[in-house]
Amino acid sequence: MTEQHVSRCRISRRPRAPHVKSKAGRTNGPEQGFTLVEQVIALAVVAIVLVPIAGMVYSGMAGAASSRHVGDATGLASAQLAHAGAIPYQDLGFYGDQPGVVSTYQGQQTVVLAATTPSGGTPQVVPVQSTTVGTVNYTVDTAVVWADAAGPSGPYPQAYKRVYAVVSWHEGTGTEQVTENTLVYPGSIGPYTGPGSQSPDNPVTSVSDPAGLGASVPSVPGSPTDPGATEVDLSWSAPGSDPGYYVVEWATAPNVLPAAGTSGTGGPGSSGMFQSSPHEPGTATVFAVQSLTSSTQYWFEVVAWTSTGTSWAVSTSQVTATTDPPPSDPPCTMSGLTVTGASSGNTGKTYLSRSGSMSENLDLVVGSTGSCTGATVTVVGAAPGGGTDPGSPYALAGSGSQWTATVPSAGQSTWPTGQHTFTVELNATPVAPPLAQSLVVCSYIAPGQRSGAQNQC
Repeated sequence: MTEQHVSRCRISRRPRAPHVKSKAGRTNGPEQGFTLVEQVIALAVVAIVLVPIAGMVYSGMAGAASSRHVGDATGLASAQLAHAGAIPYQDLGFYGDQPGVVSTYQGQQTVVLAATTPSGGTPQVVPVQSTTVGTVNYTVDTAVVWADAAGPSGPYPQAYKRVYAVVSWHEGTGTEQVTENTLVYPGSIGPYTGPGSQSPDNPVTSVSDPAGLGASVPSVPGSPTDPGATEVDLSWSAPGSDPGYYVVEWATAPNVLPAAGTSGTGGPGSSGMFQSSPHEPGTATVFAVQSLTSSTQYWFEVVAWTSTGTSWAVSTSQVTATTDPPPSDPPCTMSGLTVTGASSGNTGKTYLSRSGSMSENLDLVVGSTGSCTGATVTVVGAAPGGGTDPGSPYALAGSGSQWTATVPSAGQSTWPTGQHTFTVELNATPVAPPLAQSLVVCSYIAPGQRSGAQNQC
């Protein structure tokens, strides 16, 4: 009997160390934690690190807000300057009774149109106004002052107008502001060349009343570009010697302008709203008053000024002229016709389907010029051998320079094969010269066997 030995493998286990509390009261072992002292120290370290970071975050947010406020203020200033640039030159300035008007700004004289706002008139520029963007309140101060032009040996006074826009707001414990400015000069008259023969070394110090004032309307009645509908040409005689400069004034009532034949210092008085030109050279004897209202009577006068703008003399008389009626609108004229297969895009032919009915709709397009408001535009379709096409005439709808319609021919079996002719009518009358287009209706042919020619099946 064989003796079997069975060996057994014993796995010894290391006894677990008992948990023993240290003298500090902390348990030694896998379930150990932090004491209150350690937690307090950790919080202090975190606070020391976070305080400067929080300061940087706050500074960044404050800087971003400040930049945004500067951007908003700059936009407000630019908008105010754009508004001033859109005001007619003669109306750009203040009236003496407007709240907030100052006599000078940065040493430059304020442009004062008159001592008081005319009855029924509305000032175009407000000296001080407030507006809110987001949560910030901005104050917009506007100044309009006279600006000199450079001359060969010194400045020419009051050649331009300069507009300042100052936008201010509260930022923290202080006040911030943005200032922008621009020169304004009436266009279409070329660069300022100085008031006639005056010079800074030889200024004109006295003036007399201009005489011989006359007006004419450059009339071409009925013309689409009649200049006399918006323009009056003035001429006058020099008052003995050239003044420093001229200013032309006009209004729609004679008693609004300063009294003819008067003179003085400071500025001529008026009793209402009138318009005036920029400074014209002292050698000038003609001026074209433009941008007037058609079919309107105007009164005109010319004022001579000294070089310094302190003394003036009004022309010995006023002159009146009436602008022409507005140019008549050009008549409605048809300018073209296109007939196209809606599906094929072909302008020369279309095909019937296997069943003998039309395979597609037809698109009609007619061009036009002139004033066609209220016009009736139709297209008449003529069938081969006489008669009209189904549904003809076709009414077109249009706006501007194009009239369109779609003929619902797809599926209709009453379209004969052959050449169909389409013509345009305006207000039920064929246009002259005639506008026509032909389209061939072909019997069914398999697509691969069709002609590639425009008008052949």
